[in-house]
Amino acid sequence: MKRVGLLFIFLLCNVFVLFSSGSKLLKWKGTKDLSKVKVENVIIDSKGFIFLSYGIDTIFQSTEVFLWDCVNDSRGNLYVSSGNEGMVFRITLSHQISTVFTSEKGAEIFALAVDKKDNIYIGESPSGIIYRVSKNGKVKEFFKTGEKYIWKLLFDKKEMLFAATGDRGKLFRISPEGKSETYYSSKENHIVSLLIYKKKMYAGTEPNGLLFEVVGKTKATVLYDTKENEVHSMVGMDNTIYFATVSRPIAVRTLSHTPFFSNLGPLQDIKKKEKSILYRFDIDEETITSLWECPTPPIYSLSGFKDGKVLIGTANGRLYSANEDGRISQVNQFENSPVLRIVEGKKKNSYFVLTGNLGNVIKMGSDLSKVGRITSDVFDTGTKSIFGRADWDVDIPTGTSFSLWLRVGNKENPDEDWSDWKQMRKGSVINLFPSRFIQIKCEFKTASAGKSPLLKEVSISYLPKNRAPVIKKVIICPVGVSASENLESFIGPKTVLSERQKNFYRDLGHDLPQVLYRLEKEKRCAYWEVYDPDGDSLSFSFFYRGEKEKEWKELKKGLKKPAFIWDETTLPDGIYYAKVSVSDERDNPSSRALESELVSEPFIIDNTPPVIEVNSIKARGKDIEVTVTANDKLSTLESTSYSVNGGDWNVVLPDDGIFDSKEERFFFTVKEKEVGEYTIIVKITDFSLNTGTGKGIVEVE
Repeated sequence: MKRVGLLFIFLLCNVFVLFSSGSKLLKWKGTKDLSKVKVENVIIDSKGFIFLSYGIDTIFQSTEVFLWDCVNDSRGNLYVSSGNEGMVFRITLSHQISTVFTSEKGAEIFALAVDKKDNIYIGESPSGIIYRVSKNGKVKEFFKTGEKYIWKLLFDKKEMLFAATGDRGKLFRISPEGKSETYYSSKENHIVSLLIYKKKMYAGTEPNGLLFEVVGKTKATVLYDTKENEVHSMVGMDNTIYFATVSRPIAVRTLSHTPFFSNLGPLQDIKKKEKSILYRFDIDEETITSLWECPTPPIYSLSGFKDGKVLIGTANGRLYSANEDGRISQVNQFENSPVLRIVEGKKKNSYFVLTGNLGNVIKMGSDLSKVGRITSDVFDTGTKSIFGRADWDVDIPTGTSFSLWLRVGNKENPDEDWSDWKQMRKGSVINLFPSRFIQIKCEFKTASAGKSPLLKEVSISYLPKNRAPVIKKVIICPVGVSASENLESFIGPKTVLSERQKNFYRDLGHDLPQVLYRLEKEKRCAYWEVYDPDGDSLSFSFFYRGEKEKEWKELKKGLKKPAFIWDETTLPDGIYYAKVSVSDERDNPSSRALESELVSEPFIIDNTPPVIEVNSIKARGKDIEVTVTANDKLSTLESTSYSVNGGDWNVVLPDDGIFDSKEERFFFTVKEKEVGEYTIIVKITDFSLNTGTGKGIVEVE
């Protein structure tokens, strides 16, 4: 028999740098993440501690797809109902199996009940008929509900049978003689769950997910309107009612159970949208508390459990337990088998678990499993790493043992290229070949039914092979623009450029970040995009070289930020290149530190203003005609304006209508001037923000 324990992901929850040398430490501890770990017969409690689970034994392996419900008679026989073929099986104390009922219609049997005389009552769906099987095995039709689905059958202390039905949401009360009445008629489509506890009756509905108390014939009080579609299961413990909800897409709400166990492809995406929440209703305080949202919905079954906890069965075969505060432990897992029903056995601390796909009956006792194992998910160190020591925090009582194995490889999915499993000694050097991936396997054993090793944490030290930082690009900003405000060399007001100003530079082809700042004219800013694959802290050096020079000159070293502002007036006009060198030496010793460098595109340093010549200035009647030429050795001209006798500046465009050259010609006319002498000042600015001026004098007669 295959025993499969709780699925629990052993997550690497703390990966951090311990030393400047780059050594790192993996700390493994129990978390709530449930995905890729393979486990067998172990429990993860609410603190994340791992130990042996309760022993399990498969006492019945059916050929039916689903096992829906089960009841115990007074002699300890177990009766189990199925789907697909609609059968009821008897399982004796000695695990002898017999069939006591087979539906003629091949129906689903979601509900069973047993009376004090050990008669078995069978709710058949979608016929809506209740059958009775006597102790001698005689089958008789007991009652026709007139409804399609019978979701729950339940006896009260007076031996009155209650039937919760759909799809018109009726609750029937039926006497031992088969006389019936509609005890309560809900406006909901289905009364799915039913519970009698402390002399009160509680019911849960679908599709609006209502929990209500049936306070008398034809009367009910809504206790809580959940946000989910269905109150699927309930259990009473102490002064508390625990109930679980299911929320499902409209496309699969027509039936309350069957569509969720279909393997049809289109339903797989729908199942991802399901939601289940465990609630607690305090009977005395009449308060509702949301305890826990299940990460593996739907929740199909609830049962009382040890130490006042509630046992929870889910769609992917996981068993959880929860205390009144919602602290979750993970108790077991039945691989690829949804847990459809959990029933307490006659023997103390024994439970029967019904599964689907295919339907099995699994007995879970109070004694611990003799052996349990957990194999972790594969952990990626990011690059080939040298592994140091393995250590773990574990309690090992007398009569128990714990062992840990490791294996490594350079492919994410373990195969023949990986190392063999190697057993570790506590605190020992791992001594496996340098690899990128590592995986853990732990084994728990006990010779005592009540003692187990208790694993609290596993830690593994490793040293990744250092990888060089990468510079993606180096950008020299236009004159007067800064890419960063958080620089020591940034002096003056930190004014953010407007969208119009930013778009101006981008339209010119400059590759600049989203946020830009205005910078004083004599300052120049460079920035660079860089990353380190190991997350190391970086330092930078900034170099420059003239176009015809061979040697790089260091302008600044020890930079901590990926940008630099310098005074460009310290360099003569010309075409230059910048180089940025990056090192991870801040987090690595010199023997491991690595560097990278990248050279920028050529850029211009131009501190010389354009040369302006007023070629002609003439008075023609009352108008003044001016011809101007301007040129710059390095920069394209950017703007031109003129002023008359020190008045306002007036914008002028080049003769060809566009600034696109280092040399431009301008012709403009000053209109309607009175008799007298006029001084025309012309101002021209290049793209390096250098401004030159020229003037001409003319007399209007």
